Amino acid sequence: MIEAWGTVHGSALLNANVCHPCAFHPARARATRCLFAVHEYRRSLRPACRPRETDAACMEPKLAKPPRWLDRAISAQTTQTMLDQLREWHAVYSTCIVPRNAHDAVELADWVRLVRKANRGGWVPAELRAALDELGFEWDVPLLDAQWHSCFHAARASKVAQEAAESGTAPGGDEGLFWEGAATWLARQQTLYRQQKLTLRRLHLLKSVLGEKYARQAGPLRRNRHAMLKADDAVYKAHRSEV
Repeated sequence: MIEAWGTVHGSALLNANVCHPCAFHPARARATRCLFAVHEYRRSLRPACRPRETDAACMEPKLAKPPRWLDRAISAQTTQTMLDQLREWHAVYSTCIVPRNAHDAVELADWVRLVRKANRGGWVPAELRAALDELGFEWDVPLLDAQWHSCFHAARASKVAQEAAESGTAPGGDEGLFWEGAATWLARQQTLYRQQKLTLRRLHLLKSVLGEKYARQAGPLRRNRHAMLKADDAVYKAHRSEV
């Protein structure tokens, strides 16, 4: 450490124009000059560093190795099975967003997450990408959309657990499916619907899957709706017309 300090500050002490705290004390200045001289002497004894023939190969950029989890995402057997499940999911929920809290699609949610992760690394094959693009796969899911679908499937799981508990046919392990905030979240969706801030896709899911009933006061439609709401409604209408 002293040698490193001497390398940086030793030349400054030898220069009379630079004032260093050590320069005010003659003994410290002499000791510093001695350390600097010893360091320069040791550097002179070192052999000259010559570039080796293998240095050029070592300097070439190395490609990142595929991670271990990649086989679970793009293997042929897994891909075909999960694509079939994703088509069934899309037919019911009109989206390829599968949150990790979906109690009846745990494996599918994990596979979808790995596929998006593999896409960020550029490891998704062209055939798999084409098949997912045909389904309208969301490669980048906005945070607000991810949160909404997570709350939606939490409310769906809570409703399933409540119906099973009321009928007395609840299997073991369903106690963890209850969500205390489901009623508050559903009430918030009612407010958004009255304010015309709920997209058609989300309205369809709430009505068809959860069986919610929505009523809005008669009046003209808002013309100043957010552009994202209009764009999502246009995509949803185009998808429903194709189906």
